[in-house]
This record gives sequence, structure tokens and C-alpha cells, in this order.
Amino acid sequence: MIKLIALDLDGTLLNSDHQISPNTLQALKKVMADGIQVMIATGKTPFSAVEVKKELGIKTWGVYTQGLTILDPNDEIAYKNDLPDNISIKSVELLEEKAEAFDFVIYNIDGLFSIRPSSFDTFLTDHHEPHPIAKGSADGLLGHLPFQKILIQGNRSDLDQLKSDLIEQFGDQAHFVFSLETVLEIVPALSSKGDGVDRVLKKLGIQSDELIAFGDGDNDIEFLTNAGTAVAMGNGTKGAKSAADYVTLSNDQDGIVHALYHFGILK
Repeated sequence: MIKLIALDLDGTLLNSDHQISPNTLQALKKVMADGIQVMIATGKTPFSAVEVKKELGIKTWGVYTQGLTILDPNDEIAYKNDLPDNISIKSVELLEEKAEAFDFVIYNIDGLFSIRPSSFDTFLTDHHEPHPIAKGSADGLLGHLPFQKILIQGNRSDLDQLKSDLIEQFGDQAHFVFSLETVLEIVPALSSKGDGVDRVLKKLGIQSDELIAFGDGDNDIEFLTNAGTAVAMGNGTKGAKSAADYVTLSNDQDGIVHALYHFGILK
């Protein structure tokens, strides 16, 4: 029996207009009225989910910044994880050497920060993230250590090479994952949405087979793999679809609603 629904945001709960469709909203409110809990599990900051949570009417546990921050139902920090400072410093140095190829933003518990303004800022605010604060220099940026993660935007082929370079330099000291086709994330080793959701399951006393998880990206793979029932969106990546038990319709076709009916959670 499903007791918990865990939802990624972009490309999953939110459609291409970054909104929850009326049908999806109605369906989720119905399952919550039936006693099933709904939680957010996103690579983004808690700030990005404020309006979504209000719209859904939920006060539940939430997993944010790729499992690096967990908030309890009162929005208090229950868990936080950071990148080691040496990896953050070396990554900033490497990215500054390649500044023509990449824009990057760092996340810490206080917000988003960058060295200089870029078009990446607009991309992030369009996705309901706080506007990054430009610090003007690498030293200014490093004044905000510890970082939770580093988000890098660029051409996919350049990012693939950067990922290889980072793995060669850091090995398994950090984790490198694509959250979008042109966005690479550097996060602490062994961290993922899957790890974050597992921590919440233990808090709630819910078993993995009582969880249905919805995602669309490569950063959802661990999250989907760990769930008793895993659903990838029709617009999802090959990796997400391979990790899922079921591939539903896209985020623009009420894919969550379709899957809830498919599994008999909605009748």
C-alpha cells in the first residue's frame, strides 16, 4: 500500500510553464485527502518550493539541493551536507580558468552566489530559485564556504569533458551528475535525492515499498532506484526511464495523474 508520494519539481510536477496543472493539483489533493502523504524531492533550494507547497497545501518533510538539505514539516533544517572546502576551492579555480566555456553558481545554506552576473541567473530565477548574488571575484565567492554544491552551465560536449576532468582530479571524493542536459552539478560524495528520501522514510517509519517516486532527470536515478515504485516522466532522460518501473506521459500531459490511475492509487 502506498503511503508516500515523492515528487521532483522541474520536468515532473511542474509543466513547461513551471506550473502545476489543474488536473495534477486536483489529483494530488484527492490522494492527500485519502491519507497519502506528498513530499518534494528536488535538486533545488527550499526557496524554490515555497509557492508549490502553498499551492499543494502541504507541511511535510522535504528533500532539497540534491539531498543535501532536509527540512522537517516546520521548515527547520533536519539535515545538511557540504562539499569539502578543498574540492570547492579547486573547482572554482578550474572553472575560472575555463570562464569562457562555463557559467557557474554555488549554493550554500544562505543562498546562491556567483563571481559575475550571467544569463544563467535568469535561467535560475525562471525556475523559482533565488537570484544569485555576484561577488566580483573568486576570493569574494570563496568567502561563502562551505558550499553545498556547484551548478555549472555550458555546452554538453564541454560539460562531458569537464566531468571527466573532475573525476580524474577528485575521483570518488565528490559526485558529478547532470540535472539537465546542459547543467552539471558537483555535490558531496554519496549524496543524492535517493539518500535524502531514505533518511525521510526512516523518520516517518515508512518502508521503501510504500513509496512511489516520480522523476525525469539523471539526478533522479538513485531516487527512482531506491523507491518501491518508480515512475519516470515521458519527457525524462534515458537514464531516468531505465531506472523506473513505469514510464508515464510527459509533464505537459498530466503524467503524474496518468501514473496514479495506472497503479490504482487514484480510482
